[in-house]
Amino acid sequence: MNLKSLTAKLFVKNRKLYSGTAWICSDRYVLTAAHCVVDLKKPEVYRGPFRLLFPWNEIVSDEIVWLDTILDVALLGIDPNAVTQIADEIRQLRSNPKPGKQANDNKEWSAYGFPFANQTGLTIDGTISDYFAKITERSTPAIQLLCNQGGFLANYDSEGQPVDAGTSKITALTGASGGAVVQDGEVIGLVRSGPPKLGNKVVFATPLDVIAEKSSQVAEVLQQHRDNHI
Repeated sequence: MNLKSLTAKLFVKNRKLYSGTAWICSDRYVLTAAHCVVDLKKPEVYRGPFRLLFPWNEIVSDEIVWLDTILDVALLGIDPNAVTQIADEIRQLRSNPKPGKQANDNKEWSAYGFPFANQTGLTIDGTISDYFAKITERSTPAIQLLCNQGGFLANYDSEGQPVDAGTSKITALTGASGGAVVQDGEVIGLVRSGPPKLGNKVVFATPLDVIAEKSSQVAEVLQQHRDNHI
């Protein structure tokens, strides 16, 4: 499964700097974090069309198919004809919406995205701390990750060099939101944020099963992933 070819920088209208990371989950849809495409305080304000810059081409999405500001997830529609050249990579996608059910699960994870501190792309990784964590404000389900490379609170300057906390608004993983979290070759969630109270190396991801419970389109995509590997 080659997620690099399926992962893009996401640009909203009238902004030169990209707002986050997105990845192709099927030939019709791209998943990303909701805060990358809308202002969570004013989600009704449309900020598209959205440019998706992949290593092989740039495509445009005109439509937010589904949005959940509580889970911080957005599903964007794309033209299947625009992704025919990576059809094989899309068919190789595997997902596991129920990780953590087996006692001997390997707890290592990885994700690929475009943090502002490394704008050419960066693989981040670490270990899973809790498959069934909660983001306390609304008890929102999340996967809690420990990230080897730092977190949303580890500060870097525009050249990607570490600086003292508080002296820069550019942080290590800002820009990586929306990336696919992978365990054992299967996507299990979506990079969301870093909780300030839990320290520099903690990252939250939104679990795929929770997303599928809310979105019939995502549920269909996960079924496609299973069907492709029967």
